[in-house]
Amino acid sequence: MIDYAIFQNQNRWRSDSDFFKRQTFLKRHVFDDLLKWLDDEEMIVISGSRQVGKSTLMFMLIRYLLDVKKCAATDIFYFNLDERSLHPLFQSTSLLIDFLKTGSNQEKKYLFIDEFQKIPDAANFMKALFDLKLPVKIIVSGSSSLEIAKDKETLTGRKHF
Repeated sequence: MIDYAIFQNQNRWRSDSDFFKRQTFLKRHVFDDLLKWLDDEEMIVISGSRQVGKSTLMFMLIRYLLDVKKCAATDIFYFNLDERSLHPLFQSTSLLIDFLKTGSNQEKKYLFIDEFQKIPDAANFMKALFDLKLPVKIIVSGSSSLEIAKDKETLTGRKHF
C-alpha cells in the first residue's frame, strides 16, 4: 500500500505532542475565515500560487484542532501529495476510507490533502468521498490554477473556496 514511515513523517504531531510548540506561524487574515468554515459540512479548498502559505494555513488549522478543539492526534490526517509514494492511497475512496479508520475511534476525522490536484481525476475523487457523508471534514489545497479551475465546477455546492 503506502510507506507508513512517510505518512508518520508528514504527521509528526501523532508521535511528538510538542511538535507545534516548536513551530511559529505568521498570523494570516484568511485564517479566521477558515475557522468559521471548520465546522461546516462543506469541504474547504485553499487555492493559490506556489509559496503563498497554503500548507502553512493547513498546519495552523491542525494546531488549532489539537490545541483549541482538543482533537485526538490520531483523528487528523495530513497528506502532502508532492510525495508520490502516497498516491496509491488515492486510487479509490475505499482504500482511503480504510486508512482513515486505522487505529482510530468513531470521532470525527479531519482529512488534509496538500496538492490535491495531483490525484488523478481529483475533483471527482473528492466529490465521491464527500458524497459518502462520512464524519470527515475535508480540507484540500492546490496550486495548479488550471486544475483547480476545473475542480471548482465539479465540486459546486460541496466546498468553500
